[in-house]
Amino acid sequence: MKITGIIIVVLGILGTFSFGIMAMNNSNTFSLFGTDVDISSISWLPITVSIIMLIGGILLMAFSRTEKA
Repeated sequence: MKITGIIIVVLGILGTFSFGIMAMNNSNTFSLFGTDVDISSISWLPITVSIIMLIGGILLMAFSRTEKA
């Protein structure tokens, strides 16, 4: 269970960073009356799933430690 948790945490971290960078690169900005307006046309679902995987992996590692103690 601990190894599975570590794998899920690593995948969650990689997914969060990669999809976060893609989200930052896909935003468009324009100036309107001297104010910069940011328009983002990305899907937040991959980032949300990656963060849930990260939290789930951390919880899995935490509960696998308490079972052996």
